[in-house]
Amino acid sequence: VAGGYDPRLTENVEHHLELETLARKLDIIDRTVFLRSITNDQRLLLLENTSILLYTPENEHFGIVPVEAMYMGAIVIACNSGGPLESVDHGKTGYLLPPNKEEWSNKIARILNSSQEEQEDMKAAAKDKVKRIFTFDVFADQLDELLQRMVQEKFKQ
Repeated sequence: VAGGYDPRLTENVEHHLELETLARKLDIIDRTVFLRSITNDQRLLLLENTSILLYTPENEHFGIVPVEAMYMGAIVIACNSGGPLESVDHGKTGYLLPPNKEEWSNKIARILNSSQEEQEDMKAAAKDKVKRIFTFDVFADQLDELLQRMVQEKFKQ
């Protein structure tokens, strides 16, 4: 379990404690690692070695983590709200699900039981979407196009 962590934020401290308590209750604490405030290198290493990324925030703003995971070859399961609605195409580049543990666990099981070819097809579609929509070059081209239209509109007046 990896993510940002600020000990000054009560919500961060409480949530981490809640997760540790749950891991103990489920008797998986000895097989669970909590990585708080990871470095960029750690993040890249984790994403390179992740098959399925679970993005649990609800109503999160854009959310760069699913995009990074898709680019690095992970299948993303995210809440069906907020930023992932823009970045994840349900059933094509990942999955958007309500925050329901049964649905998430069923989807994880289906992914793990699917063929390697099906998994690789989804990963390829996800990486392709990131390249088509979220790269710096695409952003620069869109910004340039927008600025050109603005200039043209200005001179029409």
